Amino acid sequence: MYISDLSIRRPVFATMAITALVVLGFIALRFLPMEMFPDVSFPVVVTTTAYPGAGPEEVETLVSRPLEDAVSTIGGLKRVFSTSREGVSLVIAEFHIGTDIKLAAVDVREKVSAIRSLLPKEVEEPVFQRMDPSQEPVLWIGVSGTRPSEEIRRLVEDKVKPYLEQVPDVGEVGIVGGRVREIQILLERERLEAFGVPIARVIDAIARENVNVPGGHVEQSGRELTVRSPAEFKTVSDIENVIVETVSENPSGAAPGVRRSVRVKDLGRVADGFKEVRTLTRLNGQEAVFFYVRKQSGGNTVDLVDKVKARLGGLSERLPADLKFRIVKDQARFVLDDLHAVRESIVLGVLFAILTVFVFMRDWRSTFIVSLSLPASLIGSFFLMWAAGFSINIMTLMALSLVVGVLIDDSIVVRENIFRHMERGEDPATAARKGTQEIGLAVMATTFTIVVVFLPVAFMGGMVGQFFKQFGLAVVFAVMISLLVAFTLDPMLSAYFMKPLSDVRHHRLFQRFSDALGDFFSALDHRYRDVLAWALAHRGMVVGGAGGLFLLSLGLVFLMGGEFVPKEDNGQFNVTIETPIGSSLAHTDAMTRKAEEVLARDPDTLTVFTIVGPGEMGFSASGASEIVNRAILRVEVTDKNKRQRSLPELKADVRKALLALPGMKVRVEDVPFIEGGDAYPVMMYVRGDDPQTLAVLAQRAREVVRSTPGTVDVDTNLEEGRPEIEVRINRDRAADYRIGAAPIAATVRALVDGHVASRFREGDKEYDIRVRLRDEDRQETSALARLLVSSPDVARPVPLMEVAEIAPGVGPSKITREDRQRQVLVTANLADAPLGTVVGSITEKMKEAGLPKGYRFGFLGEAERMEESFIALMAALGLSVVFIYMVLASQYNSFIHPFTIMFSLPLAIIGALIALFLVGTPVGMPPMIGIVMLMGLVTKNGILLVDYTNTLRARGLPMREAILEAGPTRLRPILMTSTAMILGMLPVAVSNASGSEFRSPMAVAIIGGLITSSLLTLVVVPVVYTLFEDCMAWKRRRRASSR
Repeated sequence: MYISDLSIRRPVFATMAITALVVLGFIALRFLPMEMFPDVSFPVVVTTTAYPGAGPEEVETLVSRPLEDAVSTIGGLKRVFSTSREGVSLVIAEFHIGTDIKLAAVDVREKVSAIRSLLPKEVEEPVFQRMDPSQEPVLWIGVSGTRPSEEIRRLVEDKVKPYLEQVPDVGEVGIVGGRVREIQILLERERLEAFGVPIARVIDAIARENVNVPGGHVEQSGRELTVRSPAEFKTVSDIENVIVETVSENPSGAAPGVRRSVRVKDLGRVADGFKEVRTLTRLNGQEAVFFYVRKQSGGNTVDLVDKVKARLGGLSERLPADLKFRIVKDQARFVLDDLHAVRESIVLGVLFAILTVFVFMRDWRSTFIVSLSLPASLIGSFFLMWAAGFSINIMTLMALSLVVGVLIDDSIVVRENIFRHMERGEDPATAARKGTQEIGLAVMATTFTIVVVFLPVAFMGGMVGQFFKQFGLAVVFAVMISLLVAFTLDPMLSAYFMKPLSDVRHHRLFQRFSDALGDFFSALDHRYRDVLAWALAHRGMVVGGAGGLFLLSLGLVFLMGGEFVPKEDNGQFNVTIETPIGSSLAHTDAMTRKAEEVLARDPDTLTVFTIVGPGEMGFSASGASEIVNRAILRVEVTDKNKRQRSLPELKADVRKALLALPGMKVRVEDVPFIEGGDAYPVMMYVRGDDPQTLAVLAQRAREVVRSTPGTVDVDTNLEEGRPEIEVRINRDRAADYRIGAAPIAATVRALVDGHVASRFREGDKEYDIRVRLRDEDRQETSALARLLVSSPDVARPVPLMEVAEIAPGVGPSKITREDRQRQVLVTANLADAPLGTVVGSITEKMKEAGLPKGYRFGFLGEAERMEESFIALMAALGLSVVFIYMVLASQYNSFIHPFTIMFSLPLAIIGALIALFLVGTPVGMPPMIGIVMLMGLVTKNGILLVDYTNTLRARGLPMREAILEAGPTRLRPILMTSTAMILGMLPVAVSNASGSEFRSPMAVAIIGGLITSSLLTLVVVPVVYTLFEDCMAWKRRRRASSR
């Protein structure tokens, strides 16, 4: 081959070329960002719209539906999902994979802006958020101390946040928990009645008197002066003295009397207080304030966290001594743990692969030459990863750890063939040229089959394609570099570094070891020749046995079940507590404290991070309104290698203990991949139009799911009626006073919930000025009836009881819709059961039960993604097989011989399924990726056998003799490469380190497939080769006789 001959003629050039690639790899390694996962774009846009004081049905009708209709016209939309709760609408637009999420977010913003004027005036500006894993907080830190929470929050806002925002690559520092300062104007109902002042006039007065308006510029004596009208509140007393209205002191109004000014302090009091507490945060049972750090797009997670921790160390002099920092979530720790585990697997795999080469070749020079391909390929691939814009993450490093044994294959085959030529007496340079030339096409074919297998993996559709793109291309980069090294560095070093075998001298002890291995390999060659001769004499039995074994192995799939991805034991889980609908924050907090006590008694509990009253998106800082009857506890437990119980066992014990607490619902679940994302493995929807029918069907579906083995924490999102006080407007009476429904509703909201009339500025900070009734006037239903509403035709305001009736009622707590149709979700967690098995059982039961016309059920979340991923993987598998055929057909210039080699593909599936069955692993995404990977690896054995058989036949040997000669000759490189691959992946398969739950099934499937394929290919492929050749010969004879 030209490239090999060039490397032998110009050894310095070949050395410098490979060295340059390694140097570039080292340099690129410094600039590659370190992340947990690849930079994946989820095509999801969340629109959060607050409608203070509105109930779920009002939010659905007036906000969610118009937003759904507007968003549904955008191209590329997959589904629209909405949740309407008290005071907030959450509309989630999910687009098809491949949609440009930035453009989609712009489209959503434009569509919502176009209908903004159609929404109620009281609706706040919508907040748009892309669901981006890279924007998840990389660090959560709790701050606790002996002082009140408002002081802790103020210190964090004033001292910690500005200090950390100066760190490079910090995108945002957010604060959660602690009481927030608010200027409150607390009005007394009796005083409002006495003066006849409606609350709307108080709000208008505060807004009108707190202004700072620029008046332009004037010129005076050649100077330009700025004109301003500063009328902002400087102190709280300024607010108290604001004049709301001027009223007459003559109560009868018969004659104009003395008029007096009604000030804010005449109607109530102004308090420099705090916002109403709707969320409580604690750390290990102690009240705490938390802050989170988000990185900028493209930032290095590990580097950023290190910088933030270093900055925190310098804050001790700026803060009081009683403040303590506690890291609650450190994404860099997970990244480093996973990267350390993968690096360890790579190092062990390299050592095992080198040991394999040494044992088979029994020569340290050959081992050194072959081993050079590993660091050159691994390090050189970092340069190509950097050029492609990749990062160092668990997917790219997992790819490199799995192909450690593969990277050495090309060098092994080339070096072994050169060594065989040297055994015939050729000098090293001649052996290098001839050996590389003879095996070159076969090596290229084996490498290109791996490449064409992983290219479809890299470009799969669906969510799985997003994650495995960098995985597939990292493998392609590494194996292509290994092919370059095998054709350049290996023949060059073989020509100049190797000695003629006659000059090689070994130590006496090593010589005995080498001779013993040589005798063993010789005996193995002879034994294999005998087995091969028997197989050729019993071809039907061999092919039938292999086919039967393949069909039996497929039956194991039904026994193993299926899942999406294995659950990782990262030492964390969530406990979600829900008290009855209508429970106050105080009641939920009291129940949560009981749960905290239970968790604290568990010996494996390290940290409990509690949020009472979280938003709809859980721990994410989304802006959704607080759910005061819910609490989420993030529990961190001892590392899995230091505790007796597995994470599922630990969760089961916690669930059992918490279920003994009465008065609340408890769910113990895995931490979602994205905060606010799917938390349940099982999410079944029931859709229809009638709410009552949906409620009945949801309860029936809930019982179906609950009766299915393997499900726990079964629940629905159909919450019981929420107690409420309804203000039912009498439109006829209101029309008499010329008062519309909107002013009445706005008045009620302002008096009860309060209205932010303006902002109070102090230094560089601003605080809300909220106008509302004092607490004692807001808590009594009877007091609401006497609230005053402005009327344009009546001098004095009208009491609310004159135009409306106030009565207790019951309303829905939450309304969910998808694709503009109401739906109810039935959710469940899993307990020792594969997702595929559970979903299949539920589907069968639901079909047996049947649904009324117009109603349907299906699955969302993991079950839906599992189905999509399996379809994408099967498509990638089929495409890989087609590409393998194309490569082989091109090499052999034959449409028949590729089928001979590809007969090894189903032989690999046999071992993969048996291995997965023996270790008790369900068929999921990682094993499927491993099986796809096998398609490229196992063809190597068949290529080596068929290629050399054809070479011998071209030299004149009969077919049978050529097979019996080619088999033993290729036995050693086949066993060597297969053993190197198996041992290279063994550390990944047996690892119990962080993230091993995802990597191990892939390695187990590959190892099992390599074992069976290597053993069966040595026998089955030669037999199939003879069958195809006999068929072709029969056709040729028949064609000749027909002439």
